[in-house]
Amino acid sequence: MKSKFSYVFTALAATFVFQAAQAEDLEVYGKAGIPGVGVGVGYGVSDNVTVRGDLTTLGNIKRDFHYRAFDFDAKLKTNKLNVHADYFPMEDNAFRLTTGLGFGKTSLEATGKSDSSSKQTFKLGGKTYEVNLTGNDTLDVEVKYPAVSPYFGIGWGHDVKRKKAGEWGFSADLGFYAGKPKTTVSINSDLRQKLVDSQGGTEAAVKELDSRLAQETEKVKDKVEKYKVIPVVNFGVTYHF
Repeated sequence: MKSKFSYVFTALAATFVFQAAQAEDLEVYGKAGIPGVGVGVGYGVSDNVTVRGDLTTLGNIKRDFHYRAFDFDAKLKTNKLNVHADYFPMEDNAFRLTTGLGFGKTSLEATGKSDSSSKQTFKLGGKTYEVNLTGNDTLDVEVKYPAVSPYFGIGWGHDVKRKKAGEWGFSADLGFYAGKPKTTVSINSDLRQKLVDSQGGTEAAVKELDSRLAQETEKVKDKVEKYKVIPVVNFGVTYHF
């Protein structure tokens, strides 16, 4: 996915650079903040409108934590290709309103493995299970935001049409991507079989385990899915052709 965005952005940047040799009203810029760092190109349609495209990445942020009987390895990833339209309502400064779309992946993935090879007691969906856990038993949690997210914000800078060739500038953004995340909670086949066997290995035990997993997923959803926006706060520098 990331490589596809890189190809698209490279083609877009090459087009703008080629046009820069023939026309004015273009800029290149870099930015850093939340949710990551990025580079982009912009075109001044008029004194009041600029259109932009950029590639932003957070890379992979890793964190380890302990929850119940599991040691979790969590990874936060964000890679977005953004298309923006800026509107400058005032003639005498660079304040703007911005809207657009972000294409790409924002996800949190956490894999938990048993913290010891012994009989342990833990709760799943409100029910207490007691099983012999090993390092092969895993509990996985995944939170994914939509692959296409609308963006809304305010900012400063990128008033390309008003700038002179060779001029440097400053930019700032404050906004958010909107979108409800999707949450899944799953266990691997080894742990699943142990949990079923601990309850007699019957068909009823299988159905109850599925019900408990669904309840555990709902608990995670209640905590995570109330965050229906990804905040954006960044600062950058621009150069005008």
